[in-house]
Amino acid sequence: MHCKEEGCPGAIDLDDGVLLMVGCAQHASAYPCNTCGRLYWPNGNAVFNRPGKLVFLKNGQLEYKDPPKAE
Repeated sequence: MHCKEEGCPGAIDLDDGVLLMVGCAQHASAYPCNTCGRLYWPNGNAVFNRPGKLVFLKNGQLEYKDPPKAE
């Protein structure tokens, strides 16, 4: 699977995931881009946090960024 971030040539390895808490007692695997760190669900959809920020994995830590503004 290829990263969908604009300008990123990276790929997503579905064998190298991280567990994210998605509910009080529920976890799900997400997979980072090997270039930019953007996280994706196994179905190819990008991961967003509840307030709608983009989620990246950088140096083993989650980072959140605002989505690009529509012009």
